[in-house]
Amino acid sequence: MKPIFFLLFALLSLAACKHEDDEMPPDTSLVPIERGEGVFILNEGAFNAGNASVDFFRYPDNRQFSNIYETQNGQALGDVLQSMTLFGDRAFLVVNNSQKIVVVDPADFKGTTSIGPFPSPRYLLPLPSGKAYLSDLFSNFIYRVDLANLQKIDSIAAGGWTEEMVRIGGEIFVANRFTKNIYVIDTLSNQMVDTLEVGFDPASMAVDINGKLWVLCSGDSFGPDLGGIWRLDPATRQVEAQFGFTDFDTGTAPKIRTNSVGNVLYFLKKDIFKMGIEDGALPSNPIVSSGGRTLYALEIHPITSEIFTSDAVDFAQRGTVYLYSHDGVEIQSMEAGVAPNGFLFY
Repeated sequence: MKPIFFLLFALLSLAACKHEDDEMPPDTSLVPIERGEGVFILNEGAFNAGNASVDFFRYPDNRQFSNIYETQNGQALGDVLQSMTLFGDRAFLVVNNSQKIVVVDPADFKGTTSIGPFPSPRYLLPLPSGKAYLSDLFSNFIYRVDLANLQKIDSIAAGGWTEEMVRIGGEIFVANRFTKNIYVIDTLSNQMVDTLEVGFDPASMAVDINGKLWVLCSGDSFGPDLGGIWRLDPATRQVEAQFGFTDFDTGTAPKIRTNSVGNVLYFLKKDIFKMGIEDGALPSNPIVSSGGRTLYALEIHPITSEIFTSDAVDFAQRGTVYLYSHDGVEIQSMEAGVAPNGFLFY
């Protein structure tokens, strides 16, 4: 009977070990990260808590690496990670409330230096020349940054909070939050050459396959202006179409993106909606319902058009990342850091 007893004991022990592994947090070790292997998950962190972080999810073995900056550098990333941009062999992490851009090698996430300080940086938009534009929340300026020398060059006056930026040809279009303005910057002269009027509070932008600019406006919840989606022709700088919302319920972080081809729009307005660029009206029903969650991020995979989103919960505890098919069928979910607010496909 003893062999049978020991066999049963061994099996029970293995089962117990498996259960403990299931309850363990995501792996915090890291191996060299190869391009095409996965996605960086940007965790904003709680305001003034200094707990911003980055995770990496690797597709081939379905493996998650948590808090990779602190793991690789032995120190915290900073306070409020707003965005991350790749250029050349470097990654630039805009840490909003720490007033800096942290520069790392994306292959191992070891930091090299930082750029700053800036008053309240938001998004970095590189140009092929190696120069970049940086939007800012509080400064009333858009900054120019040299990504080779890792220094601030100069600035362009802009009224108020500047947010997302897109490049179309030789011009940069900049969303100016809590106004009705889209600024236009000429990249040759580095001058602001025009201001386009859209709906109140342009929060997010996307460019479709035809080179048209789509702007999601949140609206003014304290006034009469409902939000909506505007389509502009960058060549003529004219509004071509307007799709108005019927309520102010835009959620915490409204966003608009295109699919991998550029002929389908996805937008986050509390729930996630899908819309063809030739459609004549906004969709009536979402493809992903928030279901009581605080959906906070939206990115579309550049090859598969799979939908990446997140639940920020209460912005204090760890959030959850969700992956959906292009039609809104849930594929998987995973725990992330505090307030996951974006994704960068590598």
